[in-house]
Amino acid sequence: DDLIYIRARGLTEYDFFNARPSSREDAAKMTAKALERAAGGSIDSGGMAALKRLEKEFARELKDNSGKLNVKGAINGEFISRSDGIYRNFRYPDGEWEISPLFKGDASFFSSPIAFEESLRFTTEAKHPDFFINLGDTRNRFFNRSEWAVDRAYAVFGSSWYKIEAGRDSLWWGPGYRGTLLLSDNTVFFDMVKLVFNAGPAKITSVFVQINDVEKKGLSAHRMDFHILDGLEMGVSEAIIYKPDNADIAYLNPLIVYHSLKRPDNLVAGIDFDLTIIKNIEIYGEFLSDNIKVAWENQPNAFGYLVGVYFADAFYLRDCSFRIEFAKTDRWTYNNLPNLKYSSYGTPLGHWMGPDSSDLFFEIGKWVAENFKIILKYEVNKTGAADLASLWKRDDLLAGAAGRKNTIDLRAQWEALDRVTLSARSIWRGDSKLNEREMQFNVAWEF
Repeated sequence: DDLIYIRARGLTEYDFFNARPSSREDAAKMTAKALERAAGGSIDSGGMAALKRLEKEFARELKDNSGKLNVKGAINGEFISRSDGIYRNFRYPDGEWEISPLFKGDASFFSSPIAFEESLRFTTEAKHPDFFINLGDTRNRFFNRSEWAVDRAYAVFGSSWYKIEAGRDSLWWGPGYRGTLLLSDNTVFFDMVKLVFNAGPAKITSVFVQINDVEKKGLSAHRMDFHILDGLEMGVSEAIIYKPDNADIAYLNPLIVYHSLKRPDNLVAGIDFDLTIIKNIEIYGEFLSDNIKVAWENQPNAFGYLVGVYFADAFYLRDCSFRIEFAKTDRWTYNNLPNLKYSSYGTPLGHWMGPDSSDLFFEIGKWVAENFKIILKYEVNKTGAADLASLWKRDDLLAGAAGRKNTIDLRAQWEALDRVTLSARSIWRGDSKLNEREMQFNVAWEF
């Protein structure tokens, strides 16, 4: 949240924040740039408080640790009480190991100097199996999933201008906060190879993914981020879903336009922007095209839309933020090709709400003390009659809304000790048939 805050305050240069996830090293570089800008000009106490929290969070990354083996991690324990039972969830240490640099060198190309500095990073993250206690059963039954859920396990090799990542990781392409339309962490993880190239005010990201589904599918996607001018970044993304036995070698080309190949696979494309020209205000939006209706085809339009506004120091209160975000998907977004749906095990690869839905999200957060924050969220989610299982050729006469759900979420977090955070959260969800309450308590220790 503090990174988002300092971006809205204009304390960072172009950072391509909308092609995530970002490593701690990337976040530390953003923090270092912001600290340099703050040292060179006037900044109020609210901005300095956010920078101090970031400087403390990334203290080890901001130091010169070249040639050292760095080990960082976290342990999280969570207790959740719901109206239908109690859940307990524990996360074992998230580890991050880095050897930097592996080697350094200098060369020249047509009299132009080139510097090389290679590094290697390993990251792992795993969840303990969930436990469930049914309060309505006097025998207090336990249901234990025996398998491990490994969310992230990958290695990265590269330097300042390129990176090659192989393993299991998540993706988040776009400026959305509550969700994003083309690729999101809604599916938790992807097994993939990722290439990233940085060239001044431009960044190219290309991924090659194996989608875990009932039937194996492949995903190739690439994204170009552009820094247009101070305070304006734009991104263009494209993705294609295909059966492995029907893949085209051109899908491995990070620069080719997939739509130019005229293949029968599932193509999606998107464009987004992030505008922070006005101090303390960030305006962003995204458009997704899953299918465009043309005269010689009988397929419907399938679009997605997202727009949001973020205010730093909202309502003239220091260290207070406010966000409003709206997203909408058409009836046949993500599901217009029955055999190549834009999903994994019934979960959209893009926005979590799926097709034929809209979501209106509000959030306000306030640091009431240096180490204590309160966050209040309110959300209205509407769903139509279509879902990922709907087939447009058979169900194209679907009409009407299937439901509406309201959610109120109140959270308080307190850094009780150095790198030890306690948090409590109360959630209410309700619609015409549901009235659910949930309490969560979490203890996290970073080391």
